[in-house]
Amino acid sequence: MGATVSIVIPTLRRPAGLAVALRSVLAQSWRNIEVLVVDDASTDGTARVIEGFAARDPRVRPMAQARNAGIYAARNLALGQARGDFVTVHDADDWMHPRRIETEVAAFADPRLQAVESRWVRIDEGGRAPFLPYGMPVYANPALMIYRAAALR
Repeated sequence: MGATVSIVIPTLRRPAGLAVALRSVLAQSWRNIEVLVVDDASTDGTARVIEGFAARDPRVRPMAQARNAGIYAARNLALGQARGDFVTVHDADDWMHPRRIETEVAAFADPRLQAVESRWVRIDEGGRAPFLPYGMPVYANPALMIYRAAALR
């Protein structure tokens, strides 16, 4: 089964985007995950989306803040409850490549590594990367690194 990876998703008023994000996270080739979804006091259907996913998949752990406190407070709430050997965050309006977690965990075969950075690609709603005449639409992703949980704590 392998190590457990905790994936933290803070969200605020993003029911449609959150559904896309959660479907992509739950479709990971690395199956041993827990998904901590923190509703930052949304006033729309976001909580219902979270509860629906949690009812269908026990890997989803819903959490909620009583009042809006921002993305970092939401992340910190979930990080305090994360049980995984590795921890990463994912934005509620992003899609995760199905092999992201598998690929990142494989890099930790080197015991000296404490964190792994990935790359992200900006795509449009049709799934197309834009043409950029002077560069690639690929960017470093330091905000969404994956960490050994012990190092992060």
